[in-house]
Amino acid sequence: MGIVVDLDASSMTITEPPPAFVGFNNRGLFAYEMHSWDVIFQLKYVQNPSVDFGKNFSSDEKWKIGIVQNEIFSKELFVFADPDGKAATETFLIEFKDAAVDMIPKANSFPFYSDRTANDFCSAEVVVSSKGYRLASRQDPLWSNSPSKFSLGDNPSQGLSKRLKSGAALTTVERLEVFQVWSVAFKLEPVFPPPNTVLQTLFKLLPDKRSDVIPLATMGPFSTIFWADIDLRRLDARTGDRAVEFGRYAEADFKPGRRVGHSIKYGIPRIKIVEGDGGRSPLVDGPIAAVRGNSALFARGLADRVT
Repeated sequence: MGIVVDLDASSMTITEPPPAFVGFNNRGLFAYEMHSWDVIFQLKYVQNPSVDFGKNFSSDEKWKIGIVQNEIFSKELFVFADPDGKAATETFLIEFKDAAVDMIPKANSFPFYSDRTANDFCSAEVVVSSKGYRLASRQDPLWSNSPSKFSLGDNPSQGLSKRLKSGAALTTVERLEVFQVWSVAFKLEPVFPPPNTVLQTLFKLLPDKRSDVIPLATMGPFSTIFWADIDLRRLDARTGDRAVEFGRYAEADFKPGRRVGHSIKYGIPRIKIVEGDGGRSPLVDGPIAAVRGNSALFARGLADRVT
């Protein structure tokens, strides 16, 4: 017996945000949203699992199951210029070539994306045995094999300063982000105490013990891209702000060195799901993606926030 991801019942849905979510807001920032995506990993308990998780346990064990998301590459380009020539053109390139765990910054669930979504679990502590699994918070001995549905929803956005202290104004934005998501099980230590005991045990996640980490399935990598060209000499008659031409598209792969195509305005791929880790470990060292991204932008005076 064992726990596996039901590949046919699992999915990723990528959605295009409304065009109105691009432009200058009432805070004087150039704001935009990238594609959003919703991930569902559906688990099931089976007789002959291809991933050896939950098979032939000699005793009940406590594990944490959930969704881990990595930002495996990030590249941002910002160009500021002055049409009157009073300020020098300034170009900022921010690039991260190493993967980082991507999670809600205030979540207490590292390395999982979050604890819960609005209606489903994103991660949960469970007790696993050769009979099945159940939530660790349940006190009864029933093996309900739940929760079986784990979900994640993400929607990157950004608010950029439209002008530098020098007077140069924002004229070009490019952002390329590459993500990968996994359904992962982590062993919690120590072993869950036997039934009918009053032992109170402090369980602790030990992500450095790679032998106690089981990637059940993965989706991606996939790329999400946004670009904008801002005309400093022309106003949009509808908004009264500078005219903006933009595009956003997603691709079902990751190609280092790829250029952002300013002629591409739309594209949504189909993302495959496969068993195992897909050739990349979900456990990476260093700061989470939001922290490193925010730090780089703040240091250059380019943005007030990134999500």
